[in-house]
Amino acid sequence: MTKSATRSRSGFLSAIACLTHLSLFAFATAQFAGAASPGEKSDCTTFGMHLVAGPPERIHLRGFSLLTPGGGKWCTRGPNMQNTEIFLYKATVYGRTAAEVTAEEKAQSFYLRARLMGVPESVTVNIEALLRFTKSLRDQYHVGRFTLMSFDAVRNDLPGFQCVRRGLSQLELENPIYPGLDLIIEAVDYLCLNPGSANTVIEVEYSERYIEDRRPGPSLMMELAPELEPVLQSLRVETDALR
Repeated sequence: MTKSATRSRSGFLSAIACLTHLSLFAFATAQFAGAASPGEKSDCTTFGMHLVAGPPERIHLRGFSLLTPGGGKWCTRGPNMQNTEIFLYKATVYGRTAAEVTAEEKAQSFYLRARLMGVPESVTVNIEALLRFTKSLRDQYHVGRFTLMSFDAVRNDLPGFQCVRRGLSQLELENPIYPGLDLIIEAVDYLCLNPGSANTVIEVEYSERYIEDRRPGPSLMMELAPELEPVLQSLRVETDALR
């Protein structure tokens, strides 16, 4: 393996290993707890974001695009500066005051993220190579205070794309925002071969976090499926955006 290939693989492994930390950062920066005064009703500005208003619209990122989710109460800061990633947060406590929100509801959060992710070219030779590589990363999810509880990776294509669907759950201990509480993280992401690039994949990920054995209501992973499925089905290559 060449030095450049080694560096590329190492960089990708580091990105994968830090995925849970990135998820934690997203959760932590979008939390309702302490973000609003007791009598103030929360909205997207509570989380430092703006509301995704109106019907679903197509978001154009570098090399690909997809629709925003419908259903309301989705917040975002918009694409990043490189136009390679967008993060959306489901504000389940939208329009409620801090006094009206339980501890379980404060700890529960849900997000959707789509991004262009760099990988070694050996990973994108074909879908079988991407699947093997994804399976090989299982142990990367035992990171710090995160313990892997379940993991699976299977081929699951989206319209026009060859993809690997990865599902996992983790136990998170000693979260600094919620000391003394054990948290569960459930995540699903699709890693899709990018027809426009040999050294990137397109990732669409969604994830829920809640207090272990104290989920405040139905599974958001299941409840929000009707809002997420059109987003997955809308994925599209934007070749002119690769220039």
